[in-house]
Amino acid sequence: MQYIISLFLILATPQAFAEKPLSNSEIQRIMGSFQKVQSLEAHFQQTKMLKRFKTELKSQGQIAFQRKKDLPYVRWEVTQPSPAKMEIQGEYILLTELQFGRSSVKKIPLKEGGKDLMALISWLTLDVPSLQKEYTIYGSEKALKLYPKNSSLQIEKIKLSQPAEGFFQSVQIFDKNNDFTTIQFSKIKTQP
Repeated sequence: MQYIISLFLILATPQAFAEKPLSNSEIQRIMGSFQKVQSLEAHFQQTKMLKRFKTELKSQGQIAFQRKKDLPYVRWEVTQPSPAKMEIQGEYILLTELQFGRSSVKKIPLKEGGKDLMALISWLTLDVPSLQKEYTIYGSEKALKLYPKNSSLQIEKIKLSQPAEGFFQSVQIFDKNNDFTTIQFSKIKTQP
């Protein structure tokens, strides 16, 4: 039985279907309009499926990013069910949680643990060179599939779907432990 499962997993890879990674010119053609976006704001609804526990975790909130000279400014703010915020500002990640009416902030240097986070959210900033550095990219105008080059990341792949309004309408993140997260975006506002 384990042999059959292993064989299925091998056959389910993009290479098994002769799908080729996108070339630099194809990536530039597909992502070219995104490169012009200087800032973005959107609402999101997120569902994380924990397969092992047969549990769905739902949250919602807002995201924002602005292109900066060196590093982008990113804000991922959960408003429901429990308020929390992650911001990337310069060389730091700021994590803010609200518990029992009190706010606590953790400041984490990007150099100490923030590197994996930046790889994970490089799709959010629409930075083509970062995406090409961190992922092997497959797909078309309708959907992109990102496979991490760094095998230490706990992500198997990220699927970006239905590009519209200068951003993607949904993102699916598939973890190596078979959990997955679906994020739906709405009220997308971009500025060129």
